[in-house]
Amino acid sequence: MQSDNRYRGNQDQGNYDSRRQSNDRAYDNNRNMERQQQEQSRRDARLSPDERRALRRQIDEAGRDIYAPRR
Repeated sequence: MQSDNRYRGNQDQGNYDSRRQSNDRAYDNNRNMERQQQEQSRRDARLSPDERRALRRQIDEAGRDIYAPRR
């Protein structure tokens, strides 16, 4: 009878492992799909005129900080 219990324990462990692997694969697939969607939305995204002006201003300010005029 005891050997039957050991077999059942191994079988339960096998079921757990297969469920876990299945869940891991599903999680990885979801993560990959999310990444692809984010990358696609970044490619398709465009800045509004106000956002472009603000970005240009920030770049100019950073350039002035880095390349300050010499005295």
